[in-house]
Amino acid sequence: MKKPSAAGYTRDPKTGDVKVQIAPTNKLLRRYPRTVPRSVALDTIQAKLAAATMLYRHHRDGGRQGVFRAIADVMNYFESQGIPRATMEPLQAVSAALVNADRGVESPIFRADRTSGGAPGASAATLEFEGKLAVVAECCVRHCKAEGHRPYLQPGLELAARLVNQSALQTTVTVTQLKTWRARMGERASKSLDRRTYDSLISSEEAKRQPLAYAKTLVSHDWVAAPNMPERTKDEE
Repeated sequence: MKKPSAAGYTRDPKTGDVKVQIAPTNKLLRRYPRTVPRSVALDTIQAKLAAATMLYRHHRDGGRQGVFRAIADVMNYFESQGIPRATMEPLQAVSAALVNADRGVESPIFRADRTSGGAPGASAATLEFEGKLAVVAECCVRHCKAEGHRPYLQPGLELAARLVNQSALQTTVTVTQLKTWRARMGERASKSLDRRTYDSLISSEEAKRQPLAYAKTLVSHDWVAAPNMPERTKDEE
């Protein structure tokens, strides 16, 4: 383990895990009186975040405006609850980076890390999405096995592909892709994003008891969205 840095954390060079040893300044921990009652502030921030989410999904700029508004709304919420703006400096940095991106200026916090060499890897959104679809595939395979199909792998994967392709996810997958993503979950490190997503979903009781129903729920759920395809075709409440 490396020695603590000036910022107060250590990083394991093998796993990349970070152990924080930071003592924030009193200025950052200062609390001011609330300017808005908590219940009112919660209702307000939920409404604003819902509007920002719609903008993120439907404004054709990659979601940039929606993210910018959401960050501003979150900062305003915390400020109304007595949290000083100085404590939200990382959020301010993200907002500034979004403005810079609109102006064609690259920001250090969004600069791709190329130190490892090789071709760029899949985005976080892609990995998470593939982890979720691997759960759909696994659930459909479990269903076909329980129904007595022999063999059950191919029918299960075909069923999963139909569920995804006939859903409102606005994406098309093949049986081969689902087979690859499902198999990959057994090979990925437990801390990888797609594997964490897969493990958290497949471990639910619903996935064990009613795998087909669970798979159908996943492909119709609001937060299972195909990366780079924020538009919805189904009515939203």
